[in-house]
Amino acid sequence: QISLFPNPVQDYLYIKADVNKAYYYQIYNASGQLVRKGKFENNRTNISDLTKGFYLVRINDAELVVKILKK
Repeated sequence: QISLFPNPVQDYLYIKADVNKAYYYQIYNASGQLVRKGKFENNRTNISDLTKGFYLVRINDAELVVKILKK
């Protein structure tokens, strides 16, 4: 099981997973455009520079898709 927190998020988005492996993410805005992609480092990623709003976060090519709110 994989979870992302906190939600809503302000600066750092954290990942918690049962399996300890590399997790990659793609973040899409409300229009479906890819705005960020990368790898979780130390189980977190900094998204403080994204504008406020809703985003879809896709983990490891759709192993998980989560809607988040950036504050």
